[in-house]
Amino acid sequence: MAADFAIRTYRSANDFLVACAPALVATRSISANFALTTTYALEEHPNEQGMSGSGDDLWISAILCCDDHPHDARPLFALAIIGNHAGRLASSVDLKGLPPARISDAMHQLVLAAREANVAGTRIFGIIGPKALCEPFADAWGSEYGLRPKLIMDFALTYVTRTTLRPSTLSLASNVTLGLCLPADLGVAAAMSERATHPMDEPVPPPLDAVAAHVHAKKLIDGRHLYGARVDGVLRSIVSITRETPGVRAVSKAYTDPLVRGLGLAEALVRYALQRVFEDGTVHSVCLFFEPSNPSAVRLYSKIGFTITAGENEDWAEVAWETH
Repeated sequence: MAADFAIRTYRSANDFLVACAPALVATRSISANFALTTTYALEEHPNEQGMSGSGDDLWISAILCCDDHPHDARPLFALAIIGNHAGRLASSVDLKGLPPARISDAMHQLVLAAREANVAGTRIFGIIGPKALCEPFADAWGSEYGLRPKLIMDFALTYVTRTTLRPSTLSLASNVTLGLCLPADLGVAAAMSERATHPMDEPVPPPLDAVAAHVHAKKLIDGRHLYGARVDGVLRSIVSITRETPGVRAVSKAYTDPLVRGLGLAEALVRYALQRVFEDGTVHSVCLFFEPSNPSAVRLYSKIGFTITAGENEDWAEVAWETH
């Protein structure tokens, strides 16, 4: 028997955040927080590149109504369809504690609600979120709209807190300096930003071309979100840590010039940037995505203090629709 869900649709970021963000953020789930990033960005900066002003943005929530959960702890699932981004999925509960059949039914209900709201099948080019949500959602969306889902990538979500951040054991050469990137760094930083682009980057969907990378790098520098490591005064490594939701930040870009790799610049720079971010007492965690199959990334982030434990990090996925 299908689970009983209360379905709600919202046409503004503010209405959705007022109704649903408290339940999602209260979990202190890095996953739930991260899934709200584009919504917060739209609410705070509606006119920025990549943010839609056409009025066809849509948020849908599905609240599980049953006796298994107290009224104030009912699982809430949410779908955000914003601008020209991939759709985003979020849940207010640990998905490992829910039967797969209920998760699948929730995703089906979200898809039906989108259909009833006259959302076209190609309105989103794909879906991003916890894998336990993405897979059944993509199947339901594909079935409803006659599209074939295609897995783009698997990755895992990890995070570091002020207390788990580990002190450095590195000794950098005297010709290495760390600090915020400056307006004069824009040209080099933009070129690095273009090469470092990850499909999850905001606010521009993939791929970033040279012009978009320049705009994005300028935004990061102006916002004091882009940090750099210099060797003999030349910018050789960058990392950006951006605001995601209240209390949560994310490592969104990281790139080191191949000519200076192996010197510990990336580790030193990421740790330095995290220390600066945690000086803001309202920040409780910084998250990032990584590929568990990449041993160098696993070693790097583990040394810094990110929580990386086999079977414990939440699996995420990006799924798109095959084109013919």
